[in-house]
Amino acid sequence: MPDRGDGAMLRRRALLTGAAGASLLTITGCGIRLERDAPHIPGLKTAGPPADQAALQGLLDRASAARAAATADKSAWGPRLSAIHGQQATRLTEVMATQGMTARTGSAAPAGTGLLATEQAGAAALASVASVTASNLPMAVAVVVSQAAACRVLGKPAQFAGRVLPEQKVLLGVLPSLRTATYGFEVLAAKTPVKDRKDAAAALKIIAATRAAWEAAAGTAAPVEPPGYALPVQPTTPDNRRALARRLLTDVASAAASQVTDVRGRAPQLGGLAQVWSDAVGLAWQWGVAPTAFPRLSS
Repeated sequence: MPDRGDGAMLRRRALLTGAAGASLLTITGCGIRLERDAPHIPGLKTAGPPADQAALQGLLDRASAARAAATADKSAWGPRLSAIHGQQATRLTEVMATQGMTARTGSAAPAGTGLLATEQAGAAALASVASVTASNLPMAVAVVVSQAAACRVLGKPAQFAGRVLPEQKVLLGVLPSLRTATYGFEVLAAKTPVKDRKDAAAALKIIAATRAAWEAAAGTAAPVEPPGYALPVQPTTPDNRRALARRLLTDVASAAASQVTDVRGRAPQLGGLAQVWSDAVGLAWQWGVAPTAFPRLSS
């Protein structure tokens, strides 16, 4: 007669083995990851595209369109702008690849006819990159800034619609460079013969107006202005005056670029900051600074 105790032991062992297997399945199931290219399972949430996919793709499309328009352009600025937009497209494609994004190539955002209209279309898209991740924001805004600067050298300065002045922290971060640039251009203009003063006077008008607006917005938080400024270059010769203008303008652009992450997600304030940044870059290009793909950002 079979021992009923042995049967009970076998059944208990089977139950324990099944329970252990279920526990193992539960534990290993915690390691299941959602793959972007995995087949859809009803009721299971699938991973969406990376956060910046749409914004960076749009930026890539506009940079590619600008490159094509600049390549076809016969003006002196055509080759220089074609070069920087080509570098932008290459960098954007690389960044998208490293972040798991699929870059669509061979396409271009709708743009007007000719280089100026294409650059204007790019500058008008600033709001589309206002909320990209903080690590991508400086690069993305620099591309738009370069297109706004291109509009200036092509004869029609860009204005960012709906812009407002940034918050106090950003104002105070840029204001010292605006004060120095205003003083420097006042001296530079005074040291320039009247017949050659047009460019210095035009730059001074833009910088001084910006400085006044930012200083008024800062109010009593603005530090007391020093009695004088030590200029990095003395404007005693035409070459020195050009060097001083380039230095003053690139310092303003660098100060603006350094504040960009503080206005992330706030398109109107980003517009106010990008206006100063692009004005300084465009003026600097007019004074002989070589155009770069990502103005005032380290590579």
